[in-house]
Amino acid sequence: MGAGEATGATDTSAASAASAGKGRGAGFGLFLMVLGAGLGGLGLHSLRLGWATRSWPLVAAEIVDAKLTIRTDATGSGTPRIGVVSGGNRDEFAAYATSFRYTVDGVTHIAHGVERGDLGIQNSAKSQDLAFAHPVGSRTAVAVNPADAGEAYLVAGPSSTAKLLCGLGAAFLLVGLAVRRASRRSAATGGGRAAT
Repeated sequence: MGAGEATGATDTSAASAASAGKGRGAGFGLFLMVLGAGLGGLGLHSLRLGWATRSWPLVAAEIVDAKLTIRTDATGSGTPRIGVVSGGNRDEFAAYATSFRYTVDGVTHIAHGVERGDLGIQNSAKSQDLAFAHPVGSRTAVAVNPADAGEAYLVAGPSSTAKLLCGLGAAFLLVGLAVRRASRRSAATGGGRAAT
């Protein structure tokens, strides 16, 4: 094999490696963007549901049942997770459940909603604050759906979960875009060197 042939083979190998690297980087970036779009879309939907409660009428209610569940993982990693408060060598997950009684147009209702659009996921610290602020027997104002008096929530406005999902979605989208751009620049630089 001559020197020209060897150089040509090296150039081809470099171009192939650059192309493969570009494909992997672009593919991973696209995956992050799709994941971000999915999380962001879900977050925006939940955000819209919660935002609607800000215009709902507030009605006096009595807390008739309240329960704070705390699950402790003694082998916690110390890494914060969704709904988890990390401390030392353990992770704690707190969830608040409630029932409250209220009256609309002479009809008494009992509802259990904490935050609309929370997807069943709660912020651990906020759950503990709610349990402290709303014990059994206490009175508060709840947001009641004007189109369905049987639907009511203890906390009006977007849920913590909706805000978290929107934030995560935006982060994944931005990282995905950055990865795709970096892979394109890397491939262009590699292709230029191979041609040289």
